[in-house]
Amino acid sequence: MFRSVLLIDPDERSAKLARVVLEAAGWVVMYVPDLDRARQLLDHMRPRLIATELVPWPGALPAIRELARVAGRPVVAVTAIAGPEIALRAVGAGCAGVIHKPIAVATFAAELDAYLGDPP
Repeated sequence: MFRSVLLIDPDERSAKLARVVLEAAGWVVMYVPDLDRARQLLDHMRPRLIATELVPWPGALPAIRELARVAGRPVVAVTAIAGPEIALRAVGAGCAGVIHKPIAVATFAAELDAYLGDPP
């Protein structure tokens, strides 16, 4: 099945690593550095999954809640924020789950595959 992801991350180095890993695993990756550009892209494209950093945007969680509702796609937080409460806050905002940075290069694509609900 075709796998595509919208990657939202202001950290270009982190985004580049994620992109290289996912593209090597056969994903089509669309990248934007912020939520505003993500909204614009979603007006024209429908990736199967959205992976987003939670920081540094003020009001990121309410914006992600809106994004998840409008996109109708799974949203996964891929974040550098540590602590047990972040998973609860992210899921409360509409995220299907949380993957903590730094990403595990060997398993990152498979971790995202699990949110699609079909085999890679």
